[in-house]
Amino acid sequence: MKKERKLIWIACATLLAVLGLSQTLAFFTTNVDTENLITFGNLDLKINETTLDNQGDEVAYSPDEKVNLSRNSHLSRIIRLENTGSQPMYVRVDLSITGQDKDGGEIKNADALAEYTLNEDDWVYKDGWYYYKDILEPGSESKELMTEIIFDINEISSLYPGGDFDLDVSAQGVQSKNNENENVLLVTGWPE
Repeated sequence: MKKERKLIWIACATLLAVLGLSQTLAFFTTNVDTENLITFGNLDLKINETTLDNQGDEVAYSPDEKVNLSRNSHLSRIIRLENTGSQPMYVRVDLSITGQDKDGGEIKNADALAEYTLNEDDWVYKDGWYYYKDILEPGSESKELMTEIIFDINEISSLYPGGDFDLDVSAQGVQSKNNENENVLLVTGWPE
């Protein structure tokens, strides 16, 4: 009987200790609704398109200006990016040629009918994108990505006389601060 009493007292003491501990934990546990404010630096990117005029001077490119492709297959087009935001960033560009035949139908292989004179010293190509090798600082402009488009005039004249071709330029940027990689091909955060 003494043994049973001793076990009951030990069980009671253990139970009281557990209850006391849970009361203590309950006393220190609270739920609070908070409002977290997270701010990011301003990323803003501008595509600057220029061309060379008849005197060889660089002037702003006007998308309304149509150029007649004759036997001269080289068309001046200079593409640079400008960081108009407040944070340094990595940038990349997608270039594509779209086209319509003289009847307004889509030319599906328009990209295959042109190539670009590219600046491969400052830009690198991977998976459909041209990446600027350096960080683009706020207020600065990249080196030119390209300086001209070279059309396959023989193929265009043969298959799509009277066709209309356009260069489409798309650019993206990602903040360089706190990005663990310094190689532009390995940085994270690019839009999908």
